[in-house]
Amino acid sequence: MIEPKIEMLFPNDGKTTFCRADVSRAIAEYLGDGEVVSRHDICAGQVIRQGINSGMIKRLKSRIYQRSSPYSAFGEWIFCRDRQPAIPGSYLTWNGSRVIQVGFHEGRWDCSFYRKITHWMSLPAAPQSVEWP
Repeated sequence: MIEPKIEMLFPNDGKTTFCRADVSRAIAEYLGDGEVVSRHDICAGQVIRQGINSGMIKRLKSRIYQRSSPYSAFGEWIFCRDRQPAIPGSYLTWNGSRVIQVGFHEGRWDCSFYRKITHWMSLPAAPQSVEWP
């Protein structure tokens, strides 16, 4: 069975929440099966795990989830134990005492104190236009 991606099952509207049983039902419906069976539940666990690892799903409570973007919104600190950046680039990081801009490439932070980084967030968007006084 080819498991569907979470993007195919739930919208990224910032409102819809779901649990594993909801994902199992969505998979059964997606595959055109009449009822939820154990293989749908196993697949749901895999879909949730992959979604969390890729940053497409965030855990709200113990067993409640919501779609999210692999990019963090500026101003949203992400705990490194929960998720690492899905896309290489520069990020703001927090090491417990200061905020530093650090690159993230090939699954690693590009700095000597990477083990001390506890949180990260995306950089803000660049200005749309520059007007000189």
